[in-house]
Amino acid sequence: MRRLIPPYVPQIPILSPAAEGTPRAGLAAIVTPDEAGIRYVSALHEHGWRALSLTTEPIGVAPVHFPYDGQLQFSGDVAGAAATLSSLDVQIVLAGSPRAVRLADELAARLALPGNDLFLQGYRTDIAETALALRGATLPTALTVRVHGQQTALPSAVFSQVPEVVLHHPDPAYSDAGIPCRSVQDLQAAWARLLETTPPADTYVLQERPPGMMYHLDTVTVPAGIAPEHRVTALWAQPRDDDLTLVQRFDLVRGETLIARCLSRCLQPALTALGVRFGPSRARMALLPDRGPVLLSVVPGPHPDIAVHTMRDLVGDAAAQAAHLATARRLCAPGGRDQAPQASRAVAKIRLASCPPAVATAARHLPTRTADEGLDSGPGPAWLLLTADDAAAIDRDVATLKSAATMP
Repeated sequence: MRRLIPPYVPQIPILSPAAEGTPRAGLAAIVTPDEAGIRYVSALHEHGWRALSLTTEPIGVAPVHFPYDGQLQFSGDVAGAAATLSSLDVQIVLAGSPRAVRLADELAARLALPGNDLFLQGYRTDIAETALALRGATLPTALTVRVHGQQTALPSAVFSQVPEVVLHHPDPAYSDAGIPCRSVQDLQAAWARLLETTPPADTYVLQERPPGMMYHLDTVTVPAGIAPEHRVTALWAQPRDDDLTLVQRFDLVRGETLIARCLSRCLQPALTALGVRFGPSRARMALLPDRGPVLLSVVPGPHPDIAVHTMRDLVGDAAAQAAHLATARRLCAPGGRDQAPQASRAVAKIRLASCPPAVATAARHLPTRTADEGLDSGPGPAWLLLTADDAAAIDRDVATLKSAATMP
């Protein structure tokens, strides 16, 4: 085994052999992996790759079922970490969580490996900068303005242009915490709520609130000549005002539908303009009556998702765990094809913002419940995955949950 320079201390052999009969493809480094990043490992092993965990946490004794072939600790020295990865002949650097994307991209750049554009990184980490980049690329955008503190004059002008806005933390990773506002009075009340649920920031963002569905797209980007290739691996539709309720619903949209093809086509140039060059991302899009599909925000990196656990059974092997594994599969087996899900059944993810006893009891007895996470872990939030041959069955179960949520 090659010697690692301090402070990188392996807990298990880095160069453990691949399974007998499995071709050796190379070594991949997964940076600060969380639950989502760990799912890369099985795909890498399937194609003969070995997986190395690069973590910022102190390294202890590796657990019995430790999935990686090695583990290194990152001390903050990017140049030193890159030198170590180079000495190990790492051929892929993958972000193991959204917070790890910048470090993964910096390491990839030093190793001359695929990664996102570091120069354009600010466009991907600030909602207002995202809108600015899209306008610069002559792409349609939602009205988006930056506000400094609890301003009132600027929001008054914004409300003269659009009927409703969302007060956002600038970091798109907190976009789910955005608060809709229809007046300056709403906005004044929203400040305190946002400050309670997100980290402090120097500025905040007001963004036009779309009038219809919100669409959440899981994508994976791979190098493909002059321009990268962005593939939509899953598309979820969320009804308007659903984000204001205890029971939030996301319906899987079939990949061959007109709306799926339209959103996918419009997303391509937007991701390229933001410097997305490699790996998975999650994008928020909407349809605006006078502008068509617009990208509201994007968060690169793998995202944990309850649907990942059962997508193989629902939509077939090609789309199984696609949002988390497609990058690894594509790079390990370039001849393979990853497709958007073509579900034959109705599928919906349900987020329970809180989980009081009445809601938890109702959720456990839903006929369409296929999987759940966090249902027994306390007050919430929790996730459910509902599947059925007929979407009406899911409608009935969602109505049951909403009824339980209104019980005293």
